[in-house]
Amino acid sequence: MSRLLSLAASLGVYEVRLLGPSAEHLQLAVHRQKGLGLPRRPLSSSFAQHQKDTPSTWLLMSPCRSQRKSDPHKAAGYRFAPRYVMVFPDHWVWRMRDNSVLPGFPMLISVFWKGLPSKIDAVYENSEGKFVFFKGKQFWVYKDTKLEPDYPRDITQFSHGMPSQSIETAVWWEDVAKTYFFKGDRYWRYNEEKRTMDPGYPKPISVWKGVPASPQGAFVDKAHGFTYFYKGKEYWKFNNQLLRVEPGYPRSFVKDFMGCDRMPRDPGRQPADDGNSDVVIELDNEASTVKAIAIVIPCVLALCLLVLVYTVVQFKRKGTPRHILYCKRSMQEWV
Repeated sequence: MSRLLSLAASLGVYEVRLLGPSAEHLQLAVHRQKGLGLPRRPLSSSFAQHQKDTPSTWLLMSPCRSQRKSDPHKAAGYRFAPRYVMVFPDHWVWRMRDNSVLPGFPMLISVFWKGLPSKIDAVYENSEGKFVFFKGKQFWVYKDTKLEPDYPRDITQFSHGMPSQSIETAVWWEDVAKTYFFKGDRYWRYNEEKRTMDPGYPKPISVWKGVPASPQGAFVDKAHGFTYFYKGKEYWKFNNQLLRVEPGYPRSFVKDFMGCDRMPRDPGRQPADDGNSDVVIELDNEASTVKAIAIVIPCVLALCLLVLVYTVVQFKRKGTPRHILYCKRSMQEWV
């Protein structure tokens, strides 16, 4: 605990480029190169409170380990230049680079964006450089780390024609100044300049050949002309020119992006079954033996003391036994 808190005590200022992926359920967005000031403050006591509910520090520090089970909640994430990734599973924020968690993470979402709830559905960065978060029927807009006035708002106030319940993925294509929203087997196209949905939408997701229904995240690799879609632990590489998924996909996201097949195992934990157990209990035989001795010896001594007291009492009550007295007289005759 102390090690984890000390690692998470402070953060620097990072340059944001792309909004990136999480592990089990993925929501992503794109950010142009721009500085994002992150707060430098010790973690609040609420961090320690959340720690109490965690089986072990290692489970918290390993996204690959914690994602082995199915997680019904989605997580949003950001990709930082040059290869930084920040993901938001549940209440937490992770920062990763080169397929490993960086020191100081995970942290609570509230450390970065005050007022932002946990388990967000989707996020993207709009043409004004503001972050737009979605959860259920509401959305939040932040300028860097500061919440804009009068937010959150109902998702219906975002634009006429927006899905009224929720969205699953948001991705901004800067070249065409359009933001695409995905939900189920349909998608919507939003005009960032006019602040309206384009006519003729929603359309079937089959237009994006090879992209699965209900994608859980996406981000654009503008330099190479690809859009990456994510769902569960898999991802699809979409060719923006040919408008189809590249051959050989889907592939494992947790392996290719998070390096989970190379994640070091906690040396203090025994290999656990891949079934349903997250807790490993180790028995310390040496400690158990010491404890047993510490309990048995006082009990034996107490029993001996009771026997001694009983014998003394009997001597005082009944006097010297006859056979002892006879022995004494016999010995006197020998002298």
